[in-house]
Amino acid sequence: MEHNEATDTLAAERYVLREMNETERDAFEEHYFGCATCADDVKHGAALSAGIRSQRAAASPAGSRAAVAWLAVAASLALITFLGFQNAQLRRDRDAALQPRVLRSYSLLGAGSRSGTSALGIADAKQPFTLYVDIPPEPAATSYRAEIVSAAGAVRASYAISAGDAKDTVQLLVPGGKLAAGDYKLIIRGGGSAEVASYPFTVK
Repeated sequence: MEHNEATDTLAAERYVLREMNETERDAFEEHYFGCATCADDVKHGAALSAGIRSQRAAASPAGSRAAVAWLAVAASLALITFLGFQNAQLRRDRDAALQPRVLRSYSLLGAGSRSGTSALGIADAKQPFTLYVDIPPEPAATSYRAEIVSAAGAVRASYAISAGDAKDTVQLLVPGGKLAAGDYKLIIRGGGSAEVASYPFTVK
């Protein structure tokens, strides 16, 4: 599932409210584990939902059924309002991202851990930027995956690349604020998890 599809279909809200079928849930989980924005939406929605459940559990059995019902309705409305606000903010962010603008681009063409060239330096990762890279052909690979991996081994971004797209230079968009200062590698994997190439770079 792509991020635009997740926001358009209110995936985070439906996930928290358990309104997804198994296929949708699996696709969204695969997406949000690698998407900080959707992960935050799920985390905040789940926390709010847990708060609602705890309020219900804490309600006195001797209390009025009407009061308990009113609390449940109010809490549900609060959850819907919160998730609606989050979705509206995501739409505004997406619309802003679609506005014409200039993006900095960095080339990894000809670079790599096996080439002996020095690592690329990126001056400011608070703004979005793109990385250009050629993917070495792997005859057995039907698709590829590019992963930006931190020095600690954490995958900070992941990109699915078809074998057809890999025949040409690939441009990868890195969202602003995705990477903190530090050393990273862009690792290309093909034919499952086999590493095809590794391109070091540094965020200053």
